Amino acid sequence: MIKKTISLSQIHTKAMPAPKYDEEKPGSIVEHLSTSMKTTLLKCWLLKEDNSNYDFFNVNRYIVNKAKQRFYYLSRREFKNEDVKISSHQDIKLLIPKSPSESPNNIQLSIWPSVFLCDECSHIYKPTSKEKREIIEAESFPQCKRMKCNGSYKQTPHILQCRVCGSIRNIPSECKDCGGDLFLRKGSETDIETWRLECENGDVHDFKDYDVYWCRGEDELRSKKKHEEITEENPATRAPKPTVGKGISYPLTHQFCVGSEEPDLKDDELLFISSNSHLINKRAYKNIEMASQRFKEGGDIWKEEKDNFKFSKGIDDPSKEEIKKKVMKKPADGYDAPLSREKYEKMRNYKKYRVKDINFKGKYDEQELLRKSEDWLNIFSEGSDRNLNLDKTDYISASEKEIQKIEDELNINQARYLEDISLVTGTYGVIRGSLYPIYKGKKLDPVKIPLERVHYDYDYTKERPKIQKNDRRGLPVIVSKRQTEGIVFTVKSKDILRFIEKEHTNLWTKINDGNDYSFTDFTEEEARNWIMYSSFHNELAEEINEICKTILHTISHSIIRRFSRVSGLRGNDVGEMIFQEFSGFLIYNNLTNPLGMLRRVFKESFTDLVNPDIIKEIENCDMDPTCLNQEEGAACHACLHTPEHVCENFNENLDRRVLVGENGYWR
Repeated sequence: MIKKTISLSQIHTKAMPAPKYDEEKPGSIVEHLSTSMKTTLLKCWLLKEDNSNYDFFNVNRYIVNKAKQRFYYLSRREFKNEDVKISSHQDIKLLIPKSPSESPNNIQLSIWPSVFLCDECSHIYKPTSKEKREIIEAESFPQCKRMKCNGSYKQTPHILQCRVCGSIRNIPSECKDCGGDLFLRKGSETDIETWRLECENGDVHDFKDYDVYWCRGEDELRSKKKHEEITEENPATRAPKPTVGKGISYPLTHQFCVGSEEPDLKDDELLFISSNSHLINKRAYKNIEMASQRFKEGGDIWKEEKDNFKFSKGIDDPSKEEIKKKVMKKPADGYDAPLSREKYEKMRNYKKYRVKDINFKGKYDEQELLRKSEDWLNIFSEGSDRNLNLDKTDYISASEKEIQKIEDELNINQARYLEDISLVTGTYGVIRGSLYPIYKGKKLDPVKIPLERVHYDYDYTKERPKIQKNDRRGLPVIVSKRQTEGIVFTVKSKDILRFIEKEHTNLWTKINDGNDYSFTDFTEEEARNWIMYSSFHNELAEEINEICKTILHTISHSIIRRFSRVSGLRGNDVGEMIFQEFSGFLIYNNLTNPLGMLRRVFKESFTDLVNPDIIKEIENCDMDPTCLNQEEGAACHACLHTPEHVCENFNENLDRRVLVGENGYWR
């Protein structure tokens, strides 16, 4: 059954098929949710409101509430009010894929597409509801119903999809004239335009000869009026397309990191730590605050430092001034971090909402900034971590000269291995058609729809109930939580400002808010604060995020594509998360059992993985000049693209030119 071919990763993939499916079992093409958000026998547990099954799924109330609040916010932002009738985060229903059970809290969705194709004679077969249940119970594909045919049916990997609204239909299974059987005839296996439908009587038809080929906006994914305005004619067409690969539908997914408990920080503390993550994390921040308070009060720290000073210097009775001088020079968090107490106090005196004379107060989305700050803080503040500051070589097999070269040429501020991070991924809707739909040269807004409503107290093995439109049973979100390892990178924000000033002068003028600053006027910490606030600026956030994300995303892909060279991991064995707001990104182990493989890469092969040779590698591409001259960005499968289940951004926001162009980030 499908439970043997579906995996959690496929639930959240970006329109990717299963790597290999079982030919003997049903559900051979809808192991993923990329087509219609329906799949064969995907069985899920409902996380109960009374938290009675939280321990079973290794979650607590904090994680569940955070997930509900996050997906409630996303649903209200992404969907129309008439599409989602939810009033609070409690209306979000979290579903976790699990093995089959007779529990009423277990649900399963339908077989879709519900058309099968004979692997020998290409007969198109659409089973009835009863026949579908028989297929499920038999756990095998049925034999072809045509006489003298020894073939068996497989689910067809093709549908008809509207070019305007993205609505989808099964391919025809009965002749439009006589109601007889149809056969799919392929002029070319790979060219769908050559495919035809042949009736058992010998008549050959195009897809456009059938009513299902034409779309009049009847699904109300777009209003009929809007549908007609876009097409300038009625109706539009549904094109034959494969359900695997990019372009049919994109799941609306969201991934975030959770901690073991609520951060327990004030808003200004959360922003301070997140914007200075290249120097401190939550644990270090609390240590610094306690040490600073003791230092100011002249408390126990004097005895502690006096004993340490005597031990390290061999001095019997050091003066108070000698100790004070040593304390001020000591790394503020007690570890090998390039942060003195003096520098820390200066950073703490930065005014909230302001960077130099640029005032962001009231001009940015503070709540969204706080949400992203908590995610970023959880990335580098949880678990048992090992720091790598680029002027230290305690944990890796590399010389200080090699590390310094990475810092100077690749502008990487910090890399840190994270031993234990918790990632929650959820699928809560779908974009029908395309992320960037275009019809007859016109750009359209993508059509976003939520996951269909489901009953949570119904036995789906017997009968499928009718789905009520705009019902109030809550919005389902299919989620998974996983523990893994990762390497988090932060890059030099000041060089991002240099790129913006040189390449986007109009934007630089706008964001300067009447001032005449150059990137050279900013410290690294000021530059990080500037990018953090600007990324949520009410008017300019879209442009700022586009630039910063492209830089960081391109760096991330250039590193990911090197994994197969320096480790036992392939490029598709890792995943990524981009945090352009904080000039950082995370590369994490995507294997079911991480086995500490990134730890080994970090300790033994870091300078092979992150090496200035990357610059030469991405300067040229085998597909140049075609790749280099692409308007949407100089990136393709030959230089930067990764499998879509690796890339959280569908291989968008990639461009070699932002790194190695005339004023590129690596220039």
